[in-house]
Amino acid sequence: MQYYPKNTFLVILTMIYIGCGGGGSSSSPTTQVPDDPLEKQWQSVQLNTIESSGLHRANVKSMIDSNDQFHIVYFSSAGANDYSIYHQMWDSRTFQPVNSKTSVIKIDNCRDIGMGLTMDSLPIVVYQGGSFPLCGEKEQSDVMMNVFTDNQWKESTIEIGRVERNPVINNGVAGGFLDMVVDPLNQVHVCFQFFYEGCDTMNVNYPDLWYVTFSADTPDQIPEHETVEGNSFDGAGIQNKVGDYCTIALDSTHQPMIFYYYEAPLPENEKGLRVAMKNGLDWQPEWIKKDCEIGYISAAWNDKRSIMGVAYYVIKDFSYGGSDHFLEYAERINGQWKILWTDDSTLCGNYCSLTFDNDDHPLIAYRSDESRSGYQLNALKLCRGKNDQIFETETVSNTNNMGTHNTIFVDDSNTIYITSYSIEKKCVYMLNQ
Repeated sequence: MQYYPKNTFLVILTMIYIGCGGGGSSSSPTTQVPDDPLEKQWQSVQLNTIESSGLHRANVKSMIDSNDQFHIVYFSSAGANDYSIYHQMWDSRTFQPVNSKTSVIKIDNCRDIGMGLTMDSLPIVVYQGGSFPLCGEKEQSDVMMNVFTDNQWKESTIEIGRVERNPVINNGVAGGFLDMVVDPLNQVHVCFQFFYEGCDTMNVNYPDLWYVTFSADTPDQIPEHETVEGNSFDGAGIQNKVGDYCTIALDSTHQPMIFYYYEAPLPENEKGLRVAMKNGLDWQPEWIKKDCEIGYISAAWNDKRSIMGVAYYVIKDFSYGGSDHFLEYAERINGQWKILWTDDSTLCGNYCSLTFDNDDHPLIAYRSDESRSGYQLNALKLCRGKNDQIFETETVSNTNNMGTHNTIFVDDSNTIYITSYSIEKKCVYMLNQ
């Protein structure tokens, strides 16, 4: 997820072995350079404890606002069948909570959450919620938005899961994977999947990818959605799977670029990483990497160099001699995507998060699961780009089963910050260096 706060922060939390509780509970590639010793020690603090049970898994998003305060949103459960999205703020200088955690909304089931900040640093949270299909399906079927204003959360509907083309079973599902960003003009940009069947599951495996934009000042005035890419039901019809792990980033003119995993069954038999960009009133998709299965994706715009960068987790490369479970980084240079770096030293790359430091070099936080020989690592790693030819990697933490749901930032003094979720401790840590 990309955003445009006053300061762009990276957070990498090393482990000073602290259990969660306390305040938290209140709330073609170049050659890779081997890991180097850390120049200085990573600092780490605990943030929010997260309880996950039932259908919900931990999911965490974090951002920094213009007042140097971190906003954390996450799923958590208070008991059986009691799930909520929570929000809490932390001071980036003292690492103390600014407020008590608040419940954004109680939900029954939700696959993903997105977060952005308005020009006034007010948090906006998007998620799958809203109404239930009339057929009795247990999954909430709308894309919803909650804005914190006037000291309370106010919910609005972005898109309902209704399929007008089917007069008998018109219950679809709007949601799935989703993301959002707010531009400097306070315009909200949201991308999300749309499933045409919520009760009849004939096409539940073939979602479209949709996009909506509107002013944060008028969240009750949502225009008609735009189809970024999806299924065609004219003539013979084309069924494809679009939008898994979708993420949205904006260029210097605030134009959206949406990155996502695309898969089409036989006879096309195409799959891989795609990006869609606006061309007038239409969306124009293009390939970044074909013949592969893609997981987490993170994209960011570098204003000084006027380039878009994207980091992505390759689950499986189906090309000749291809590997599996590795991280790649690519940039769009002169209208062409060029892969600049790969880390395939271990089974790694999941939960990647990308930003740029003050010297315009890419920084990527990601998880390393295990060695190629099968040794469990469960570590948080960082890649630092030095130039187009040299990328250095380091292990930020190899304790407490770290490295999931990462977000990375950097401040005006080039301090790096990472928020990361510990599976072992069930809490969010913040690391900085």
